[in-house]
Amino acid sequence: MNNIVSQRFIQCYQELIDTHQLRSARQFAVALESYPQTFNEILKLRRDVSLELVQKAVEVYHFNPHFLFTGTGPKILKVDTGQDLSILTIVADHENKEQIVHVPMVAQAGYSGRFSDPVYIHELPRYNLPDFKFKTDGTMRSFEVSGESMDPTLMQGDLIICAYVHPFHWEKQIRDNKLYVFVSHTDVVVKRPTNLLRTERKLLLHSDNTNFNSYALEADKIKEVWQVKARISTHLDPPSNKNQGLEQVVDQLKTMILQQSQVLEEILEKVEAEPVQ
Repeated sequence: MNNIVSQRFIQCYQELIDTHQLRSARQFAVALESYPQTFNEILKLRRDVSLELVQKAVEVYHFNPHFLFTGTGPKILKVDTGQDLSILTIVADHENKEQIVHVPMVAQAGYSGRFSDPVYIHELPRYNLPDFKFKTDGTMRSFEVSGESMDPTLMQGDLIICAYVHPFHWEKQIRDNKLYVFVSHTDVVVKRPTNLLRTERKLLLHSDNTNFNSYALEADKIKEVWQVKARISTHLDPPSNKNQGLEQVVDQLKTMILQQSQVLEEILEKVEAEPVQ
């Protein structure tokens, strides 16, 4: 567990103290089945918080795991939020900098069922991008595009770089017609949504390829949302010849109009040359 998570863990604990939900560090440690001495070491930043302690704090005091691991959302979740309390796992390099976890096409079926499993996430490829201008302060993940539903915007095999959208912000931050990756327990898809979460508790998901029908995704089926920030593509084909073909048609029409104009001029000349009866 890295140091920044420990600092956020302490911030959550301090909020409980400030709001008089806790009396002391000892009460907190005992409630989490930990040693008070161990927690004192964490408070002094001499020891990093463990994953087990994080899980206990999420269960007992409703620490927001998304705040702990990404710095977004409230520190403490309300008991009646109904949100999924699964922890968003992050991966850091040897310099303690968070890396981008990549979910290739072959792993997406497994990801939809194991996205909250830290062991599984650590087994996926991860990398950094130099001077990445789309980098956000939150967690980022990349997915490999599968299928043809988003042609011509996204092609099969393209990599899309995405930023995590916390469930707390889904109603306001999921924007109509923007590109997102939606993860449910059964699927991982990239679509453009119509956000009906506030009124109908669902999203309408649309493809760019008109051969694919739109469909609804109910709010309680959504497990993760990632906003697409950039694309990495190996599709380097030359531009389409559609415009070139259109130019040829226009040229042909111009030629036809010119020819017709010449014919009309010849007819007028003949009419003017004929004597009046």
